Amino acid sequence: MLNIDEYKTALKRGEKELSVSNQNNAFPYLPILDDLIAGVNISKRVNLGLVTIPLNQVVGTVNANRSNAFSSGFMPLLEPGTEFASKWCTLYDSMVEEGMRDPIIAFEYMNKYYVREGNKRVSVSKYMNMVEIEATITRIIPAKSDDPEVMLYYEYLDFYEKSSINYIYFSKPGYFKKFCELVAPDMEVWDDDTKMDVHAIFSRFSKVYGESVTGLSTSDAFFDYVKLLGFNDIKEKNSAQIADDIKKIRDELELAAKQKPVAISTHPSDSKANLFGKMFAPKRLKIAFIYMKDVDHSAWCYAHELGRQYVEDVVFPNEIDTNAFYNVTGDNIEQTLEELCHSGYDIIFDTSPQHNAACAKVAVLHPEVRILNCSLNASTKHMRTYYLRTYESKYLLGMLAGALTETDKLTYVADYPVYGSVASINAFAIGAKTVNPKAEVFLCWTSAKNSDPNREIRANGCDIVSDLDWSSPRHLTRRFGLYRNSPDGPINIAAPLWDWGKLYEEIITSVKNGTFKVEQDEIGTRSISYWWGISSGAVDIVYSNKIPDLTLSLMKHMKNQMEQMDFNPFSGKLNFKGQDTVDYGEGMSLNELISMKTLYENVHGFIPGVDDVVDELVDLTKLQGVIEPE
Repeated sequence: MLNIDEYKTALKRGEKELSVSNQNNAFPYLPILDDLIAGVNISKRVNLGLVTIPLNQVVGTVNANRSNAFSSGFMPLLEPGTEFASKWCTLYDSMVEEGMRDPIIAFEYMNKYYVREGNKRVSVSKYMNMVEIEATITRIIPAKSDDPEVMLYYEYLDFYEKSSINYIYFSKPGYFKKFCELVAPDMEVWDDDTKMDVHAIFSRFSKVYGESVTGLSTSDAFFDYVKLLGFNDIKEKNSAQIADDIKKIRDELELAAKQKPVAISTHPSDSKANLFGKMFAPKRLKIAFIYMKDVDHSAWCYAHELGRQYVEDVVFPNEIDTNAFYNVTGDNIEQTLEELCHSGYDIIFDTSPQHNAACAKVAVLHPEVRILNCSLNASTKHMRTYYLRTYESKYLLGMLAGALTETDKLTYVADYPVYGSVASINAFAIGAKTVNPKAEVFLCWTSAKNSDPNREIRANGCDIVSDLDWSSPRHLTRRFGLYRNSPDGPINIAAPLWDWGKLYEEIITSVKNGTFKVEQDEIGTRSISYWWGISSGAVDIVYSNKIPDLTLSLMKHMKNQMEQMDFNPFSGKLNFKGQDTVDYGEGMSLNELISMKTLYENVHGFIPGVDDVVDELVDLTKLQGVIEPE
């Protein structure tokens, strides 16, 4: 007996979809593939054979023969007494009793499916809320072009070759490759276990998420979920645990949906103390400082340790308790963070950019603890990042180098190719060219394979060198800051001064007086990154007595301009390699400076990518490197 009542219910759904489409001035029937690809330059057609495809991606029909028999959602539109309705009902009864017997035949174009045979089977399957359907698929591939959608589709094709997954489709360039690195970084082609793990967790996530964040697709939300919490830590979770996770990361998903830029704090906040927040702030703060190395062998860690000692011994004696944790590597950072969160710490300062992802993950799981990571380009609400605008001091050192050089050849020794580092290199080069149009800057990286800065300095005939900023206590050397490379050894001229203690002081003060929370409330779901410079007092320069008086006066004048925030090194007309002259007016935006990846015209060298750095820095370069892996 034909189940005509089910057809009538499906018909009502179809009529409703038709009405909504008409109200929204949208095409009310099934999209037609022949119309979509008319005039499109098709590269090739590939037979994929029999595959399981997601029903929500079956969106249309191949030709116009049956287009107006269905709504845009594949629900029937013809009256119950028609032959079409009778066949629909017969198919429904058959599928209830026996399930789907024959696969449909369809074409895939731009990761959407268009039916050649089996439109009613799709209609019944969608009505029955099935998730997948068997299909014999021919893939139609458009020719490569500069169209963003086509470029994204080609990224998907590479992803499909590796994973055979057709139910995930990201909206942002680079996500497919990054997702593979998050799931199985060492696999050229995914094995069956990995495919099943991804399918299982994505299915559970899809049911719970339901595209609950406006503007963020299930696939994009799943990417953020995996990125934040780690694939290995979520793949065995059940639906209830996933639902709990989604509640915890909802702010992060909303942040991703709105695509708002990071809110950058450029100097200490002027916010008034929040009396209500101050009443409930911890009376005596417990603060942890995490270092990837020990302070005796690392100038970076030593500088941060001076900041820790400053806030505990000088600024907040008897008001805070700080503890330092040394040699915390990528292998034990998550465990260390978890232990600190469970040990009653109010603030955690992690000084290593390599720990950015781990800090973001633990910050989501422990919103009661204020976790900050020393890096740039933050992407989460729960974790803040902090750094110093080193490019300001580098500009002044560049001016000094350009004024004092006798060969017009300068060396800039850089360490890691991370966010913000290119701005410092270019600022030095611009500063040098400002006072000496003939100045050339030869760039070398301590993190690059087979790097030998001393050899490169000699080979290029450079007489002034901008080297790493300070030496560590156990490895004292005069090869730091700005120095003249003389036959008798380095003659120090000046050095940048990074006062991390000043930044730590202000952040701790904001927690104590309640303005830390005020800052977050003022910007809503955006993330916050502290990027302080000379105007904050956290960046300075120390000079030797070997600098001519007039040159020193010029340096101090320019520094004063920066203190008053009246001058930006990246303002006016600038010339970067491979680009026409651009007038940046009063200056580039901070976000442009953070992500800068092009060298200035007078710089000789390159910016390393993942394949160019030593093995121990590959993970850092993947995470914080400015050059995207190909």
